[in-house]
Amino acid sequence: MRYLLATALLALAAPASAQPNEAEKLYRAFEKKLAGAKAAYKFTFEIEMTSKNDTMKIKGDLLSTNANQMRFSFNGTADRGGQAKVMTGQMVCDGRQMQMAVSNNNLANSKTEAAPDQMSAILKGYMTRIGLFLSLEYSLPPRPGQTPDQFQLAGFKMAGKEKVGNVETQVIEYTVTKQGEKDPIACKLWIDVKSGMPLKRMVETSKGGEMGRIVELYTEWQIDPKLKGDEFTLPK
Repeated sequence: MRYLLATALLALAAPASAQPNEAEKLYRAFEKKLAGAKAAYKFTFEIEMTSKNDTMKIKGDLLSTNANQMRFSFNGTADRGGQAKVMTGQMVCDGRQMQMAVSNNNLANSKTEAAPDQMSAILKGYMTRIGLFLSLEYSLPPRPGQTPDQFQLAGFKMAGKEKVGNVETQVIEYTVTKQGEKDPIACKLWIDVKSGMPLKRMVETSKGGEMGRIVELYTEWQIDPKLKGDEFTLPK
């Protein structure tokens, strides 16, 4: 009798466990839409990063193509240990060479070097998983021996609906663990219920006991925008 009862309970539970995770489906749909860009994608962003001693606020835009071309520009402020800096920066990659220029409190620095292979594809892989701020750290330039696949996603779950500005979004949560590291990254993503694209992301990290938080806002998403042709010309 006990065996029959247990078997019946397992049979009843099986359909529920087989149901797809709706939160992960939303994430994968966004990932697929970005990966499905035939030529390019573009968006604007605002990022606020805070940790124990540092605060950074930047805004800008990113344009990337499947031909390993990229244009990234930003401006904002950074406060490290009570010392504030005004920052501007731009990175342009024409597929063969990339030029990076950054100015901190009007102290400018720029360099031109060969563009790493598959840089834009690597950036996209990181960005869907861990957001723009951390993906730029890992992909400009790419770190040797490291790939986006080393970041494993798990724990997808729905976290209610909220508005970002006037737009209705579905909030999902998940964790990301980098291969070889024990501390997971907690991610929260606000996805536009109509477009399926993310409008906001919050990433919380813990390293050496120090907590960090990154909040990113995304607007003006364009998949395969019409390009003029001179967007990736390196400045002289």
